[in-house]
Amino acid sequence: MPIIAMTANAFEDDRQSCRAAGMNDFVAKPISLQALYAALDKWLSARGASVLTADGDDAAGVAVSAPVPQDPAQDHVTAQIMERLSREAGVGNHKGVNALNGRNGKLISLLRMMAATHRDD
Repeated sequence: MPIIAMTANAFEDDRQSCRAAGMNDFVAKPISLQALYAALDKWLSARGASVLTADGDDAAGVAVSAPVPQDPAQDHVTAQIMERLSREAGVGNHKGVNALNGRNGKLISLLRMMAATHRDD
């Protein structure tokens, strides 16, 4: 059975250590869905298993996880907040969204939590 390391240690020495420990492949954190699906595709297709596509479907087009229904009003508020963040100097919200696999609402939630708990820092 293939073993894929998922670690924040992304240097070549770390990759070699993982391989020396018996792991077959390596995906660095923060996890990019594209890199994860590429690794899964590589190792699952080598074993004759169904492969996943980058949109979360298996080869037969069946969704691996059902999307969560969204509230249109909340989507509008989220879009407004993300648009405002994109205009702020020094805020790389695209990096945050990528790290959270496109979950804008999760990024906003984390930013609100950080603002509330570290306001006086």
